[in-house]
Amino acid sequence: MKMKEKAKTGIRAYVNQVRARLFRPVRREAGIALLIVTVTLAVIGATVGEFAYNSQVDLEAAANSRDMLRAEYLARSSIQLGQLLVAVQNSLNKQMQSLPPEIRNLLVITDYAGFLAKAFGSDKEAREGLGGLIGLDLSGAKGLGTPPGTSFDLNIASEEGKYFLNCGGAVNLNPDARTNLYTLVNALVRPLRYDRMFNVPDPDGVVVTREDLPRAIIDWGDVDLQRYEPQGGSTGAEERYDRGRDRYEAHNHNLDTAEELTLVRGVSEDFFAAFGDLFTVYGQDCRVLASAVSADSWPLVAGMIAASAADPNVVYDPNTVVVAQQVAGILKTGLPLLTQLAKTVKIEKCVVDKSQCQAPGSSALAPPPPPPPPVPGAKKSPPPPSGDSVDLLSNLICSPYISQLPSLSQGLSATTGADAPPPPTTLLRPIKMCPGKLGKFLRDNPQTGNPRRYYRIDATGLVQRNEKKSTQVRVRGVWDSQHNNSFPLCTNHPSCTRGGTWVYYRMD
Repeated sequence: MKMKEKAKTGIRAYVNQVRARLFRPVRREAGIALLIVTVTLAVIGATVGEFAYNSQVDLEAAANSRDMLRAEYLARSSIQLGQLLVAVQNSLNKQMQSLPPEIRNLLVITDYAGFLAKAFGSDKEAREGLGGLIGLDLSGAKGLGTPPGTSFDLNIASEEGKYFLNCGGAVNLNPDARTNLYTLVNALVRPLRYDRMFNVPDPDGVVVTREDLPRAIIDWGDVDLQRYEPQGGSTGAEERYDRGRDRYEAHNHNLDTAEELTLVRGVSEDFFAAFGDLFTVYGQDCRVLASAVSADSWPLVAGMIAASAADPNVVYDPNTVVVAQQVAGILKTGLPLLTQLAKTVKIEKCVVDKSQCQAPGSSALAPPPPPPPPVPGAKKSPPPPSGDSVDLLSNLICSPYISQLPSLSQGLSATTGADAPPPPTTLLRPIKMCPGKLGKFLRDNPQTGNPRRYYRIDATGLVQRNEKKSTQVRVRGVWDSQHNNSFPLCTNHPSCTRGGTWVYYRMD
């Protein structure tokens, strides 16, 4: 019995030993420290990365705000310089009334606004050139120049060099103004190179033709709800704008901005890109001022020539484009010289068939009114002038002397420093012009008074941080130099009576 108990005791002890070995806890603590260190470094790295990213974003935002503010005030400085040049130009116009017009037209300071802006900015060569013109050494002048990496630009154009859109809008009792607008727009879009703009559905699925577009522009601005017809009368209601998802009504009043044209049926992005800069909503005269027309506005000149020609097919002739380019090169300064040239070279009046110069819808040209009967004892008035420089220009286009126009435009460009039109590769051919028709679209610089009232000023401020990073602010405004601020609260500030005010102002 003792032997059995010993055996059982030994077996039980052995089982306990085996059980103790099998269920003994194993300690594996060698990788815990490494895991803790890895997790800690990951958390710290993520925190540091987020902090660095947020700091970089804040730094970039602060730098962008700084550059935006600097660019904005550079643009403001540029536009203030533009206002100064306009004021100086208006003062010169008053002082130069006794000078011949061919000299007055050469002294237009606003045409050189870009050069003057560079001279006042960071362009050292332009500053030295300006000093050479006035006979002063401006290399060490204080207050000129901008900080490194910054610059501003300036461009001033006269709105009188564009066609006044509102001649056909609102309550206009002059039917000739609407007829002229219709004729001009119709002539602008007739060339074959503009075929892509027409006879294609617009976003509302409406197909607009060349005949529909001038009507739509006039119907947008006039007050009646009838469709405009150049022959008189009406064929129905005007175009409605209720076919698309964005429905609206026609303005039926004067346009507020030239960009409003894009709301008119048929005025596509291509049309506005091609002709938008040729129109304006600021003005009083329904004729374009010749001395304010820039050389790159030759499409407008081509439209005026085609609308004034006796043969309507000249609008398709490439010769009309070449003639318009050369004419646009002399309009700024050449019309007074053309008057002097006519004293030595006889330019014959253009002779055309008057039946080709009928107004739309008229069967014959209206005869001139008879002169009033003489009043007994009254002094005899001097005879009216035989014709102004616009009539001379019309006769020049109609005469064989048109072939001499390129040399005249090149000579004027060399004298004034303006951009010369491209020299023609073919000989210019005369275009038969209806007498007095060009004067309905174009006017010469009057002998007295200030012909330029509205100035479009484009100012740009630029901050170049590095080769890839730059900030630019653009300010566009239209300055009315003959109107004061009429805001009721603007009474005691000097800017209210400084002789001019903004009628349009936008910052981008």
